[in-house]
Amino acid sequence: MGLTESIRDFVRRNQLPFIFASLAEDYIKRFAENNYDRLAKTRLFMKLKKRSHQEKLVIELGMYSFNAYLKRRINTNTPLGMLIGGIVTDFFFDMGKRLINGKDSSDPDEQEVIELVRAAGEEEFYYKPESKAHFFGLETEEVNKWLEERLERKRRKRYGQDSKTNT
Repeated sequence: MGLTESIRDFVRRNQLPFIFASLAEDYIKRFAENNYDRLAKTRLFMKLKKRSHQEKLVIELGMYSFNAYLKRRINTNTPLGMLIGGIVTDFFFDMGKRLINGKDSSDPDEQEVIELVRAAGEEEFYYKPESKAHFFGLETEEVNKWLEERLERKRRKRYGQDSKTNT
């Protein structure tokens, strides 16, 4: 059986609408990413992101549970059902991903500082709002000094010695 015969047989079995539905689903999901990003910047979503990690995991579990329910309820045996089901169930996964793994801030400058702090190994920075408030109240020179001190401490702890004596 050649390729042409396979395609002809596929079309005869009325699978073409499913192919178009699948293509449309993929394109809609790609274009929806910008809308998901905008939704993640809303006040409500930012309030959710400020919750503790455990609370966010519970929210994520709720979203995925509702997603599982929808997957069972939506009839994906039709092209339209397949299209709608794929889009709707993708929403909860993408928003859960943004809730748990997304950026900590919509401000790019603040996000850059957060990434520097992570590189310095200051895990407690994520969870203590008072640390964050103190940190962003510092001048640039103070921030650089603070980061250098943390990195030096991290090096000493890792190598069990004062790294300044080995230079």
